[in-house]
Amino acid sequence: MSDTKKIPFALGAADSYLRMAEVPYAQLSERWRSRTSGGQQAPVSNPGELSPLVSNVGFGIELLLKVLRIQDSSAAPRGHKLLDLFSPLHDDVRRSLESRYTSHLTIAEKSDGAPYVLFNLKQITPAVDVTPAATVQGALKNMNRAFEEWRYMYELENLPSGVLYFNFFESIAVAKALRAEISEFKCGAVVRFERA
Repeated sequence: MSDTKKIPFALGAADSYLRMAEVPYAQLSERWRSRTSGGQQAPVSNPGELSPLVSNVGFGIELLLKVLRIQDSSAAPRGHKLLDLFSPLHDDVRRSLESRYTSHLTIAEKSDGAPYVLFNLKQITPAVDVTPAATVQGALKNMNRAFEEWRYMYELENLPSGVLYFNFFESIAVAKALRAEISEFKCGAVVRFERA
């Protein structure tokens, strides 16, 4: 099967992973709102509770990046590192994604969803800026290995920083920017697809 024929399958999988994240994210957001309005329940006390949520979001974004790479260069790349998937995109595609990301980030920041999660696994004081990245490249850098780190949480004793962080506003903006770019792709291997 040619790489361009894989696009409908990859898009279907990406959409499914992102849909599977909707309910856990809504539950986390409800706990976040309760906590910020004076409630006693911590949003999450164990990062393992969020492993499926963050893994699904990270993998969904990875698949969307791979679809865009197929459209941009007709080749399906391998690997999980988001920056490695983003970097080879043509400049005009990256610029378009940056613009889309900025618009979607503004909307996400105005929502009442949980903005991020941060776990200090080594009981050190982390120096983590929880402000969403201003660029799509910055956001992808922040979540570059999220799928691997959150999926293999039981191996995190080797996490150099001792900090497990994920910004949901960034991920929402990245996913929406990628989906819009894929849907309106104008150059390279243009592939038409129907959504069920």
